Order: sequence, then structure tokens, then C-alpha cells
Amino acid sequence: MMFNQADLDIIRNANCRLVKGGVTITSPVEVVVNDTFVIVANAGYILNKVTWKNMMNAVVTWTLSSDKTQANTKSSYTGAQLSNLIVDSSVKVITGCFSTEFLKTINDNNCDLYKGGVLISSPYEAVLGESFEVRCREGWIFTNEPDTLGGYAVYGRYLKAGGVWTIEQWAVSTDRKTASITLTATRAYALLACLTEQTAPIDVLGGVNNVYKVDADIMKALTKERFFMSTSGTGGEYMTFDYGQFILNLLQMPFALPIENIIGSEPIQLAKLETTVTAPMVNTDRINYNLGDITISGTQGNLLDYSTKQAILHLPFSDPIILDNQYIIDETITIKLEVNLYTGTGTYNIYSTAIDEVIITKTISLGVNIPLANFYSSDPKQILTSSLEWSGDNKLRIAYIELVDTNSDLNNGFFNTPIMDDVVLSEVKGFFTVINANLSLRATSSEKSQIQSMLQSGVIYK
Repeated sequence: MMFNQADLDIIRNANCRLVKGGVTITSPVEVVVNDTFVIVANAGYILNKVTWKNMMNAVVTWTLSSDKTQANTKSSYTGAQLSNLIVDSSVKVITGCFSTEFLKTINDNNCDLYKGGVLISSPYEAVLGESFEVRCREGWIFTNEPDTLGGYAVYGRYLKAGGVWTIEQWAVSTDRKTASITLTATRAYALLACLTEQTAPIDVLGGVNNVYKVDADIMKALTKERFFMSTSGTGGEYMTFDYGQFILNLLQMPFALPIENIIGSEPIQLAKLETTVTAPMVNTDRINYNLGDITISGTQGNLLDYSTKQAILHLPFSDPIILDNQYIIDETITIKLEVNLYTGTGTYNIYSTAIDEVIITKTISLGVNIPLANFYSSDPKQILTSSLEWSGDNKLRIAYIELVDTNSDLNNGFFNTPIMDDVVLSEVKGFFTVINANLSLRATSSEKSQIQSMLQSGVIYK
């Protein structure tokens, strides 16, 4: 059997050529068992189907390549003429191009593009019917929240007939690691989006969230750039998107930030929107302050230094803290404050030389959380320059320790000697005990007995 001239004409008229062993066949050629022949479509064309009949008059369909530019078969017979060669081809319909820019978008977002399991690393012209897959790299998944255009994960944006901008959303797997599409219509993507996130928590200091030192003028300018307007959806609906939602928190703090934590000014970034408003950046979300040392020396040189004293630590924006005397008397304490600029909370850590470790930790509220809605309805300058009240402000700006003598008697004093007297209770001040109290009141005998017992044990009347 052989490919005769009529077969070659059929192939040529279908805008294709016959190839064997990498060589184009231009004249009739004999076919022997196990010979492999390939019909290759000319540039701009694709093969839809190639068939012929074997010696048993059975239709044999050639195998098409995934891009439909080639069809091949291996001969199983010899000595008989194969017949009815049919080559069905058509003009190659380009539905879109994965350009260098689009591939960069995919790669920059920690993904790769595949077709039929094969990595695409250079620009590729997509044909109708072809299927593609974007795969996330290790440690990354696709986002499941829509962006400003209404798409998520992977999607293309194109101009629909009638001049309406529309997005084509790729199908996302349940594990959010792959996004796929089969091209069923011509698409000239003006934009290809690839939106990903890390599967593990990211250290906020690694650059995911930014902290800015702002004032009223900066916030006033920022409110003018927070809106983004576009059309989206199949109907081209008008949409307004507020980038202000990406401001995690706005806090007013009662003290200045350390100069060493302030770096150069940069444009404020809200998600993917880089505004024209600049502000000094803060290089950390946690600020550390050292409020100094306090040394307490005993006066008695004995157990009385501990037993008759109560140490009360007073700190800015904090309730008083009672300290254990064994860590205080004849020791030095160090007071440090760590402030979380995301939440506005502060953590006091109190150290003592007695053990060279933290003896007390206390969390306080520092920052005033300013509702962002206020900036959208009012003048930010008026809000930030007005008098604000911090709920936990005790008006202290330094730390100190108050030593309280809990012994009501003075050592070796005249008043250490008990005094026996008959008096009216309303005329007595301070500490006293009552023996044989004469109670004149309306009460049961049980209640009078309880009162007698309490008075005999001792009371303090101020």
C-alpha cells in the first residue's frame, strides 16, 4: 500500500502536509508495517479530524495532538491500498494570548500555567477548545474574596460586544490550589488577574501590613482617594468600591512614638491601591518604652521592713498594683511597657532584681479607637484636634511606688499602751475594742450577740 498522488493532493488541499521521520513527503510513498506518518497543519490552521479505511473497510481515526496541529497513525497492514483518506481542517481560531505580561502576573503571584499537564513558560496563543490550569506553588492558595472588579482567584477581563467590560471567572478547586478553564469562545483579555495568599500566617513585620504615622491633614487627603469606580458583571453595572475598608485600625495614642521607629515617608498603600498621599512609616507594630527603675530601701533593718509596709505601684493608664514586699524592699524594680499599635493595648512588665525576672504583667488600654466612618462624614482635622478622653487615663505620666505603713501603732510610742475608758462610741475615732458594750437598739438577742463579738474583736471608726 502507499500514499498516492491523490492522497497527497487531499492533504495539500486541506492546508496540511505529510511527514515521515521528520521529513515532508512530496511524492507518492510506500507504506510498510509499523511506519508512522504525521499530517501537520500549516500555520494558521488546525485539524479537526483525519480518517481513512483499512483493508477490512473499517474506519481508522488518526490521533490528534492536544493543540490540534498534528494527526498521526501507525500502519498495521501492508500489501493493500488504504482508501477514503479524509482530512478535515479549519482556520486556526485564536481565542486569546497568554502574553509575557500575563505569564509574569501568574508567576509573580506564586503560580504556574499548565496546558495538558505541560508547563507553559513562554507566550502562548490559545485556541478554541483548549483547556488551561493555573496551579499554586507550595505554601500558597487562591483568595476566595472578590477584588474591586468582582473577580477572585484567576479571571480575565475583556470587552464584550457593545462595549461592556466583563470578567470571565476561572473555576477554582475546593482546596483553592488550582484554577481551570476550557476556552469555548473568543476572548481578548485586556487583563488577567491571579490573586493568591499564603496558607500559613505571615509575620506582620514582614511587609504584609503597614503602619503609618498620620495626622489630621494626611487623613483628610486620604479620604479623597479611597473610592474606585468601574463597571463589572455581565451587564456592565456601575460599581463604586471603597478602599477605606483596608484600613485595619485608626488609633490616637497619648504619647509620641520613638524617633528611632520612624522611617522615611512613603505613599500610603490600601490593598492594591497606591495612593498619592504620603506619610511617615513606622518600622514595627510593637513599640517598647522603658519607664525607668525604682529602688526601695528598708528603714528598720528587720522583719518590720516587710511586715508593716504595703507597696503600691502607680503607673500611667493603670489601676494601682500591690507588689509583694519580698521583691521590693532593698531591691530595684524596672518598669517596661510594650505597646501594640494594631490594637492600642499596652503590656506592663515589672522586673525585680530579687529574681531578675518579671514579677508582674498587666495589660492596659491606651489608644483611642477612632471610627473611620467619622472621617467620611466629618472633618478629620476637627476630629483629631479635639479633646479626647482616654478611658483609663489616671493623669499620671511617671511611675512611682507608695509605701503604706499598715501598723496603726507607732513603735515604742506612748500610744502603744492600751487605754481603758467608758465612752460613747460616737465620740471615739480610730482603732478600739469594746468590752461589755451597752447596746441600746432594736435587735434580736442573736443580732446583739454578733455585734458584741465584733466590737470586742476590734473595729476602726473614721
